[in-house]
Amino acid sequence: MPRLREESANPLVRLAARAQRRLFYRNQWFIHLDRHGAEPLRAISGNDGFDLLPPPDRFWADPFPWTTSDGRNYVFVEELPFSTAKGHISALEFSPTGELLANTPAISQPWHLSYPFIFEWHGERWMLPEAGASRQLTLYRCADFPGRWVAEKNLLDNLRYADPTLVELDGRWWLFVTVAGPSGSIHEYLHLYYADTPLGPFEPHPANPVRRGGVGARPAGKLFHHGGELYRPAQDCSRVYGLRTVIQRIDRISVTEYGETTCGAIDPGWHPAVLRTHTLNIQGGWRAVDALRWIPRKAPFSIRDTLESPA
Repeated sequence: MPRLREESANPLVRLAARAQRRLFYRNQWFIHLDRHGAEPLRAISGNDGFDLLPPPDRFWADPFPWTTSDGRNYVFVEELPFSTAKGHISALEFSPTGELLANTPAISQPWHLSYPFIFEWHGERWMLPEAGASRQLTLYRCADFPGRWVAEKNLLDNLRYADPTLVELDGRWWLFVTVAGPSGSIHEYLHLYYADTPLGPFEPHPANPVRRGGVGARPAGKLFHHGGELYRPAQDCSRVYGLRTVIQRIDRISVTEYGETTCGAIDPGWHPAVLRTHTLNIQGGWRAVDALRWIPRKAPFSIRDTLESPA
């Protein structure tokens, strides 16, 4: 099929090229993993590690890797079938060489779910997924790994939010989450809460929102320590949602102060086919990112496809 050039200087040619692309292709998130968990700031390479590619009727995004004590490897993801445009949480078991061994449904609700933030506390596994449509931050406890999770407690209510991210520092738990601002955007206003345990109750930071703007506010994965510093992955949504991942170094955090500095980024150019990349997570020696690509359509274009799928 002849392809019109989207980089043409002629705006009509560019518009026609984009329309042609949308007619014959759709976008799809997939997962990339490598073994550089000990080097989280090392450049991502499409030639290093492997991809987990979903079937053509869905996408996988927001990867959170998890290695069990007996050495089994999982990555929890948002799984979204294009037919429903509603995400649920799934656990993908994979081999060390990248073979997909199993896909186990983990959490499904009548509303959209994404960002399966998994962590361990008091010898149990917990998960705080994004469920913004419910307007509740619900913490789940694992009853039978990896596929059965029980809603344990609502941490915050009546909130339009995105990508809640917990971290424990010196016995205090911090919750990072973007909250809808005056414009209605959930990308630009980072709020911080704190509590003695991940069960709450959570108190709002007096400096909220602690960060504003399309670059570096919305969380993009777990915080991590490296070289004596604490880093927070965040999204760059300044031009388009989830364009790239920026790395924020946390300079100070207390119940009265917060400060961070942008010190790096993961650009989508780590592979020529990648359009966007908006998650970074490290666990068990694994480093996981997600990436957006174009794939050929298997069905005719529909009006549903004009809406940007959540991720």
